[in-house]
Amino acid sequence: MNYISGGSGIENAMEWSPQERTRLLNKLASCEGLADFILVDTGAGIGKNVLDFILSADEVLLLTTPEPTALTDAYAVMKAYSLYATQKTMKLVVNRVYDENESRDVVTKLKRTAAKFLQMQVDCLGYIYEDRNMMQAVRRQMPLLAAYPHTISAKCVRAIANNLLYGGKVRVKRGWMGFLQRFIDFSG
Repeated sequence: MNYISGGSGIENAMEWSPQERTRLLNKLASCEGLADFILVDTGAGIGKNVLDFILSADEVLLLTTPEPTALTDAYAVMKAYSLYATQKTMKLVVNRVYDENESRDVVTKLKRTAAKFLQMQVDCLGYIYEDRNMMQAVRRQMPLLAAYPHTISAKCVRAIANNLLYGGKVRVKRGWMGFLQRFIDFSG
C-alpha cells in the first residue's frame, strides 16, 4: 500500500487561476498509472471546488460522524450532489462510532433522508470505531495503517477497503477489549 499526502490548500482551489487548476489536474492525471485507486479528501464543506471533485469522481465516499453538525454537513453534501450528479449514488462511511448500533442509526437516518428527499441511493461501506490511536497517527503525521496496523480502527479501515473492493458485509468485532468497554459502560 502506498500513500501520498496531498497536503493542505485544496479547499482554496476555487480561488486558483485557470492555469493553476490545469496544473493540478495534470498532476492528478499523472498519478493514474501509479495506483489502482486514488482517493481525494476534500475536507468538510461543499464549496464549488469540492462539488467539482465530487461530480468528477467515479465513486463518491461520504465520511461522517454521529454528531448532529456532521450529519447536517453530510446531508448538505448529499443534497448538492443530488442536484448535479447524473448517477445519484453515494457510499457512506461512519467514523468515530462507539458501537455498531450507533453506526446503524446514522446510516438508517441518512439512507431514509436521501431516498425520501433526494431520490438518491446511499450504500454503507462500514464504520470506524472511536480509537485514540487514530489521533496519535495524525499527531505523528503517519497513515493509521502504517503507524498502528493492529488497532481496532485499522481493522475497520481494512474492512471498509475490502468492502469497497469486493462488496459484501464486513464487520469488525471489538473483541475482548470491546467487551470490557461495553461491560464498564453498562455497569457505570
